[in-house]
Amino acid sequence: MAVEDKIHLRAAVLPLPKFANTLILFIPAHTVQAIGGLKTRLLCRINHGEAFTAGFVAFGEGNAYLLLNKQKRQQYGIEIGMELNLQLEPHPDELGMPLPEVLTEILAQDEEAHRRYCQLAPGKQRYIAYYVGQLKSTDKQIERALQLLGNLKSCAEGKESFETLLRK
Repeated sequence: MAVEDKIHLRAAVLPLPKFANTLILFIPAHTVQAIGGLKTRLLCRINHGEAFTAGFVAFGEGNAYLLLNKQKRQQYGIEIGMELNLQLEPHPDELGMPLPEVLTEILAQDEEAHRRYCQLAPGKQRYIAYYVGQLKSTDKQIERALQLLGNLKSCAEGKESFETLLRK
């Protein structure tokens, strides 16, 4: 099946089973497959609004869901039982988010850090990028990136954990 660039659908707002206060958008299996599968990072639009990044959470039998956080629920006035217009497309960046400029520059200058970073699972790569990029100050971003990458290089290969990456 060919991967589609953009998919438009109506998605039901449902409570997450066992967590009634958590709302989700149910995505049927055929849509999940058409956009590239469960591991595809996404750009989403609700009711033609601003695009945001997201990822599927497996729901069983090839189906998936997208979590609706409090901000999204308030922004769109979302309630259980509504059907929303949803646009999904694969995220243009491989990780589903751009790398902060500081991290890109440090990885370009440190071959060992780059090699080790590329060996990490995408979720850990994404976490490092997010954790560095959430800081406003460039100096603080540099400090955090150097700390994380230094910790990464000191870990045994294949034994990288969030605990060891984040140690001071």
